[in-house]
Amino acid sequence: MYTRYGRVGFLMLLMSFLGPLNGCVGELYQSIKADLDFELEPQVHERLKTNPEVVAIHYAPEPSLSTEGDASGYDLLPGDDPLLEIKHRFLTALREHAGLTKVQAVPAPRFHRSEMLRGVSMRELLRVYGQGLVLDFQTRVWTLSLYGDEKWWELTAWSNSTPPVLAYMVRARLLDLDGKQLLWQANCSAKTERHRVEEWTANQNQLVKDKRDELVSRCTQALIEKFLGGPLITSHGSSLLYASPQ
Repeated sequence: MYTRYGRVGFLMLLMSFLGPLNGCVGELYQSIKADLDFELEPQVHERLKTNPEVVAIHYAPEPSLSTEGDASGYDLLPGDDPLLEIKHRFLTALREHAGLTKVQAVPAPRFHRSEMLRGVSMRELLRVYGQGLVLDFQTRVWTLSLYGDEKWWELTAWSNSTPPVLAYMVRARLLDLDGKQLLWQANCSAKTERHRVEEWTANQNQLVKDKRDELVSRCTQALIEKFLGGPLITSHGSSLLYASPQ
């Protein structure tokens, strides 16, 4: 994992090469930045030990499960976006393992979907919340996808009839509105094994529901461990998974 300064330096170098493209540079910068993880700095960890107030928001979830290839014949498949459940489990873990008990979870999604390509800007968050710390959660991918974990040279073997994977990608950020700073950012991208479209859609999409639960656990685990800086292990020696909201 790059250091924060290494990542920023890389982005600045890239922007210097692409300077003549002007307007395209800012869009490219935001695109690359959205895909990077930014670790919490030691001074931020110390600040969080004082249990500051944090507002936790999420952006509008995907309305349905998008599809690719032969699965596109089943357009707008029902499939609840995992975002709300991941947000709930993440905040529960923060309270129990980071001592952050003053987290105000905003239940309704904020902002229009058209504003969310790279995440809502600091300026817009300042306009709505004014000050303080904000945790935000955003679904970036929720689809039956042809693109699994194969290597690039295996792409030629794919076709529209290739059995798809269930793919999910979520991003979480901690922002300091007072200092106008991104304090932490983490992405989780998780995919299942391949199944034929008929398997995904059988029994009212039961396989989608089952595999969705696995992706929720994997991404919750990944995000909280990135936030705390290490794995959470139970007394039995296994990774900690969090219960669903009742």
